[in-house]
Amino acid sequence: MELVHHQPLTDEDDVPTKAFNSPCINGVQSISEWCGRHQNTNVYRSIKIWTDNSKRETILGPFVIDIDNDDDLDDALTVTRNAVKCIFKIYRLKDSDIQLFFTGHKGFNIEILPSALGLAGIASEWDNKVCNIREEIISELRRSAGLVSQSGQARNIVSAKGTVIDGIHDYVRLHNSINKWIETSGQKARRKIGITLKEFNSLQLKQMVDRSTV
Repeated sequence: MELVHHQPLTDEDDVPTKAFNSPCINGVQSISEWCGRHQNTNVYRSIKIWTDNSKRETILGPFVIDIDNDDDLDDALTVTRNAVKCIFKIYRLKDSDIQLFFTGHKGFNIEILPSALGLAGIASEWDNKVCNIREEIISELRRSAGLVSQSGQARNIVSAKGTVIDGIHDYVRLHNSINKWIETSGQKARRKIGITLKEFNSLQLKQMVDRSTV
């Protein structure tokens, strides 16, 4: 079982999760049907899943690193590429341990198998481990960007151009769903797309944006 939610189209950047109707869904087919009712637009799924409705037995989904820049998508791409190199170096991942996504709007998601990061055990132990891993990645990126000694700066800023690693989310945007938002010029929409490691190191940002355009 897992929770899903649909974000109403809004000009707010961050709508509180508690504002969403979050039904409990069982099975891939049920999720697909639920997405269809919302035109596969601004739909999310929970990171944690459960064996039944009681939510007593929790299973951890992918470890997600959410990298965003409101104003400079090129910098978000650069930071994401640096983050991937950092993660492979620190945790000695295999290519099959990681998935990469362009979210269609402000940045990128890196998803990693929990087992590849040594995340196991009971749910109450995960939160501290997840926070420690995220902090280790942020520290390395800030060090590489020369930001370590800068005081008065938000801790999650990892580049001189303001790219951030967002906080740990309970939900992640569904893969291949449509990301729709409002700008001063009107509504915009792109699809969240998966990108292979090889493509990620070779494609230009415009090629990714063109591929995600709906």
